Amino acid sequence: MSVQRSPTGGSQPDISKMSDLVSDSSITFRKRKLPFGVECACSEELGGMRSELSRISSLLEKYIVSNELILKTMQENITDIKNQIADIKLTNERSHSAMQVKMESLESDLNKLKISSKSAPITLENELILGEQIIQEIQQRKNREKNIVLVGLPEQIASTPEDRLSKDEAEVFKTISSREPELGAPAPIHLDKFTLASTYADFTTSFQPGVPLRLRDVTPYPT
Repeated sequence: MSVQRSPTGGSQPDISKMSDLVSDSSITFRKRKLPFGVECACSEELGGMRSELSRISSLLEKYIVSNELILKTMQENITDIKNQIADIKLTNERSHSAMQVKMESLESDLNKLKISSKSAPITLENELILGEQIIQEIQQRKNREKNIVLVGLPEQIASTPEDRLSKDEAEVFKTISSREPELGAPAPIHLDKFTLASTYADFTTSFQPGVPLRLRDVTPYPT
């Protein structure tokens, strides 16, 4: 059985015997135990600290949750951006391919134009000639609208072309004067053979005496 001993009356270490050179770290302090039921004066401070720590902990939890939501949203946005970049890249590739096809088509058309431009002068010259022929034909048609066509005139026989032409003119003037006295003598006078198969007189005139006019590429006219 141990015997309970009371503490010594002096302090440890004995402050009355310590010199001024002793460091503060060698001095110890001991708080006297309070009686039962008596609260420490710092209990309210401790309670305030606990409340503050709880509030800070709650704020930290909310901050962590909020950061997690923010990070999740950022990850989703980054994923969307990556997908959009991939779509843009694919669209650019398709556009590039389409532009390349168009450029090849334009190059082909340009080559065709270069090839056709070499033969263009000949074609243009032919078109000009054809245009002149059409204009001449139109002018001839307008001039033929003024012609007077006499059918059934007797064939003249003469020794010289001049004599025959004079007789032809006289016969034409006689026929026209009998129908239109005020018309006068037409000039010039051209004697041809006429057929219903032609749109206008297109025959060869013979000035040989005693030889009738002949149709082109047709058997001789009967005498």
